[in-house]
Amino acid sequence: MKNLLYIIGPFLCLALWGCSSDEPKIDNSTGCLIVNLQQDGEDDIDFSEYSVAIIPEKGYIPSAPIKDIEWPVEVYVGTYTIAAASPKVSETETTESWYYGEVKDVKVLKDHTTEVTITLTLTEYPKADL
Repeated sequence: MKNLLYIIGPFLCLALWGCSSDEPKIDNSTGCLIVNLQQDGEDDIDFSEYSVAIIPEKGYIPSAPIKDIEWPVEVYVGTYTIAAASPKVSETETTESWYYGEVKDVKVLKDHTTEVTITLTLTEYPKADL
């Protein structure tokens, strides 16, 4: 039995070592992101109550009021969707309206600052979808 362990032992170690080398390496590289908002060509809009969500390809980062975000934001290198929304503008029995916009496939590169402009348009949503 001991001889069998001496024979199999090195192979088990090699197999375990080989499995651990297949694990993906985590890239902790970062870049910076600046988000600018514009609303249907209007000037002098107070965006302080608007919210911005920075959504990575994998996972989710909660949205935050733009007044609480200090630009540029440092984020991990990767591809993001950036979305922004106003507070509720109007409401009926069946719908709610906000200014909303998003930009997809925003690439943040290592040690670079990526600047994105989101154009928000008035969008009506059925309450059943909310």
